Parts: sequence; structure tokens; C-alpha cells
Amino acid sequence: MRANALVDEAPAMSAYMRNKFVFMGLKRPMRQALVKEHLPEIATKESDLWDAVHKLWEEDERECQYAALDLPQWQLKHLRVDHLPLLKDLLISKPWWDTVDRLASAVIGPLVKHHPQGQEEVFACKDANHLWLERTAILFQLKYKGSTRIDMLKEVVIQFADSEEFFHQKAIGWALRTYSRIDPVWVASLLNSIQLSSLSRREASKYL
Repeated sequence: MRANALVDEAPAMSAYMRNKFVFMGLKRPMRQALVKEHLPEIATKESDLWDAVHKLWEEDERECQYAALDLPQWQLKHLRVDHLPLLKDLLISKPWWDTVDRLASAVIGPLVKHHPQGQEEVFACKDANHLWLERTAILFQLKYKGSTRIDMLKEVVIQFADSEEFFHQKAIGWALRTYSRIDPVWVASLLNSIQLSSLSRREASKYL
């Protein structure tokens, strides 16, 4: 990965992430190509896959965390509910919206959609008193479309409706905006029945 990085691109990539992380300057297409090249050997054994995830996560450059997430995302059919503790550890390690949102919507969400017995465990993250676990509880159903548990969506929206935290407000708006493509009447009714921040309401109303 470092050998294929574009060093001149690194400062802009870091600035986009508010300089919270060091970047090597590796663009996504090249990163994904490199991960795919080595995926067959990495994914031969489950222990090798998670060893690779954790080793990548420990590296300084942010692209390594992105590569670490490529691995379970591309091996979703092999993930089980008992992998949730490993994934939740990633949520709270070196956390920011870039890794958290991908874990929530592209890894953890699909995992518990296929294994519904894990949905309550993920939904319980709303009470974890940890920003990024709470955001995960709001966003994990983002790709569920007609399979969305609206009881869960409504409960978590109401729980954080009066939050002044930007990442709560944005997540609420995003979750409702996405579901409004499936059931705009339900979303409009919810918006009429509760008080939300202007940010959440603006985001949620984009397709209404």
C-alpha cells in the first residue's frame, strides 16, 4: 500500500478528515485492488482474516483502517453474530464518522439483517453512552429498505431527538431521509409528531 501511495495527495486527504489522521495518499481504487489481490490468501482461515484486520487497524495511516474494513465487508457471508464484539471494538477504536458509518451500514447492518437474532444487540448500542455506538444504533438499518424495523427506527430517533450532538442529529436525518424513499408517509407523520433539530428535520425532509 505504501509503495503505491501518492504522497502529494496525503495532505489534502488528511485535511478532509480535519487532520485527525495521518494518510499515506492511497486512493480507494488502488487500495481495493491491493486488498482483492491478497484476499484469497488472507481469507483462507478465519483467524488469518481477523489477524489481518487487527494488524491493519494498528497501523498509523488511515487507509490501513479502510483496508481493514474491506476484509469483513467482502466476507459478509462468513460473518456470524459472535463476531459482533470484534466489530464493536473497531467502532470505538480510532473512531470517526468515516469508519463508524461504514461499519454500521455496510458490515454490522448487513450481518444482523441476515442473522436477525443479533439486531437487538446492535440496537442496544443506543444505551451505551458512547457517541459512536449510539450513532451505529441509528444507522445500522440504513440499507434495509422494506425490511426496516420501524419500531426500532422510531424509538432511537425519539431517544436522541433533543440531542445537541451534531453526529446524532445528522444520523437521524440520514436514517429518516433514506427510509422516506420507502415510506414517505410514515416519515412525514413522524416528523409531524416529534420535535427534531433543524438539521435532522432538514435532512429527513429532502425527499418528501
